[in-house]
Amino acid sequence: MFNGYPLLSVLIFLPLAGALLLIPVWKRENYARPIALAIALVELALTGWVYRTADAVSIGSSSLAGFFLSEDAAWISRFGIRYTLGMDGISLLLSLLTSFIIVIAMVVSWRGVNKRGTLHYLLILLMETGIMGVFLSLDLFLFYLFWEVMLIPMFFLIGIWGDGRRIYSTVKFFLYTLVGSLLMLLAIIGLYLIHGSQSGVYTFALAGLLHTGLSPAAGCWLFAAFLLAFAIKVPVFPLHTWLPDAYTDS
Repeated sequence: MFNGYPLLSVLIFLPLAGALLLIPVWKRENYARPIALAIALVELALTGWVYRTADAVSIGSSSLAGFFLSEDAAWISRFGIRYTLGMDGISLLLSLLTSFIIVIAMVVSWRGVNKRGTLHYLLILLMETGIMGVFLSLDLFLFYLFWEVMLIPMFFLIGIWGDGRRIYSTVKFFLYTLVGSLLMLLAIIGLYLIHGSQSGVYTFALAGLLHTGLSPAAGCWLFAAFLLAFAIKVPVFPLHTWLPDAYTDS
């Protein structure tokens, strides 16, 4: 929180709010374009302001060590799921970079997209919400949720507005990321169960899970699952073959 305002939540959900604003002007693309660009510019301005004033913002704004901004609230208490967000120097730079690239995407789409323009801008804004959520989440369940939200609009953006073998590339992208997502989900659930059996507290909070004691075998299996999941997404050889197709045809 910053002076009582959920600044991190605003960074995440402002693009989603912008996407919802496009629904009433679904068939009027001349209105959709400036609305989407305006939302993207506001997001960039807000992240730029946080970057410029990070030292001042950090004073008394976070209760989590290592994060100058944080938010925490109960969500699904039965399963130990909390709405926990945090921003440190790395996530600040990644958020700033994301908001800048989204503005560029909006600008180059202004004349380049000639069909279903409103849907195109809506999906870009939805993707921005997912990306921001990934960078700012400190609860692994929340992280995984935003991770999946980020992939859905990418699937449609490539499949609808792509070029060349866009359907082939979309399916290949979907299958690879599906495998990575399932591996990550299994690793998260495994870590959740191990931590709960040790401490009696079942939680997805990153701060708590960092103190989980793991046997060499369990540590290797969990590490392998996380490694493969992120290696597919990065991607790392030899799991990289989806990227040339998807990036070329998108």
